[in-house]
Amino acid sequence: QHRQTINNLCIENATPLVALTESQLKEYLERPPRGLDPVIWSQGKRDNPDPMKYLPVPLVGFQELQARFKAQETESTLLQGQIDRIAEDVCSVQSRQATLNDQLAECNRKQKQMAHRVLQLLVRQECARKRGVPIDGNEEQLRIRLENLQSQLMAPTQYMGKVNELLSQMSAQGGVSSSSANGGTERAQLSSETEGDVKEFLSWQQDGISEVAAILKDDMNTFEAMIKSK
Repeated sequence: QHRQTINNLCIENATPLVALTESQLKEYLERPPRGLDPVIWSQGKRDNPDPMKYLPVPLVGFQELQARFKAQETESTLLQGQIDRIAEDVCSVQSRQATLNDQLAECNRKQKQMAHRVLQLLVRQECARKRGVPIDGNEEQLRIRLENLQSQLMAPTQYMGKVNELLSQMSAQGGVSSSSANGGTERAQLSSETEGDVKEFLSWQQDGISEVAAILKDDMNTFEAMIKSK
């Protein structure tokens, strides 16, 4: 009946997997195989990475060594195939991630454009609604702050004055570029003092831009709060 069941399942042969008992395992480990040095057998037992799963097996002769080598080569080929498939999956995931990043950047760009358009519409709507209405206190304060910023930027001792001073110094040294004898252009070399002035001016300009951006952001928040309150 057992053979008939195996044939019905299209199985050619079935071998039961039976583990060794503790006494059999102890006897196997304590008695080295014939022709094998007990010292080597003891070393094999010590080098066993997992005594609960593996047993030291002696390799006698070139044929057994070759069979073990072929088995390891086959297993290495299978593992390499799995690694290649995993690498392909990783490349595919990275490609999809790059595509998603591009789509996300495009969505962010469109969102900024839409936000800018919405802000323009709000400004036009507010201007149309406030047409003929006197300027209130908050709007007057905003206008004064913007005029103060413009006057600071255009003051002779501030940024525009520094720009004009640098342009004058560069013109005194021959301009940004001068014509050479063969009709080409030659870049003028700035002195270390002038270069330091340029760096200092750029630093001031960066600080001024940051301050203006912070003030404008604060004013925009105030403007949005005014719109929501009305």
